[in-house]
Amino acid sequence: MASDNEKRAIAWLRDENQIQRVTREERSGKKSVEENDVSGGLQALLGILRGNAPLTPDLRQALAFALDPQGSSLLQLKKRLRRRPGRPEKHDTTKGAVKAAIEEIYIPKLVAETKKSIRPRIRAAGVDQAREDIQAQAVKKVGEMEGMAKTKVTGLMRKNRLKLMKNNKK
Repeated sequence: MASDNEKRAIAWLRDENQIQRVTREERSGKKSVEENDVSGGLQALLGILRGNAPLTPDLRQALAFALDPQGSSLLQLKKRLRRRPGRPEKHDTTKGAVKAAIEEIYIPKLVAETKKSIRPRIRAAGVDQAREDIQAQAVKKVGEMEGMAKTKVTGLMRKNRLKLMKNNKK
């Protein structure tokens, strides 16, 4: 006679158990359905398999049918791949291991040495200051020649610069 746990496990293996479906709609509009086992069939099966009691013929048949790869069962036992499909890892071959070691050890040292040998660009001393001095001298001379204040001459020079920029754009 099958116990309650065995009945729930057999119903779960045959996909005759009670389930709860939860439907979610994501922002993208995609709908996803999640099925939850309400009957506790999986937990019952795991408890039976972990126990010391021998399996009953009904449970043994249901388990064999569920795990049969050519069968029509919804349950399928699949072995997880050791690595994901696609490009093999760098360290799988000797050549790849050597390249990986070079990338991890030698190249960072080379980059650090190169950064040490590069000298920062040095701007010519006083270039900006010389430009400001020339502009100040020009403003002073124009002001003396025209008899205008320094601020007035600076304003006129800015206006002329703007006019030149506008003419160059046309």
